[in-house]
Amino acid sequence: MTHVLLTGATGHLGSYLVRDLLSQGFVPAIVIRDAQLSAEERFRQLIADLQLDPNGTLPVFISGDTALPDFGMSPQALDWVRHHCRHLMHSAATVQFNNSPSNEIMRANTNTARHAADLFRSCRMEKLV
Repeated sequence: MTHVLLTGATGHLGSYLVRDLLSQGFVPAIVIRDAQLSAEERFRQLIADLQLDPNGTLPVFISGDTALPDFGMSPQALDWVRHHCRHLMHSAATVQFNNSPSNEIMRANTNTARHAADLFRSCRMEKLV
């Protein structure tokens, strides 16, 4: 089974990526951070929103935060990623530009991209998108 580590799955573009990856035979391992709802609640909401069959292939849920090195994953989750994920699709980004200085948003998005590239290298993955 081919797993793809995916960030941004709870966003607009990311939710389509989850559906498309599943339809192509890939299993997304999605990194979800705690926000107003817990990461686990956000995962359950994503499954419901996508109307995925609970008896079919479902994404793998990983609690983390792309703003942190190694996406803030636990050592166990990081080890799982190293052994199961050959690809990384990074679609997480801050897109709410109101009430924040643009340099803070740029810095946040640049840092998450840097964390994605670092994780890609340290896990010796094959493809980064």
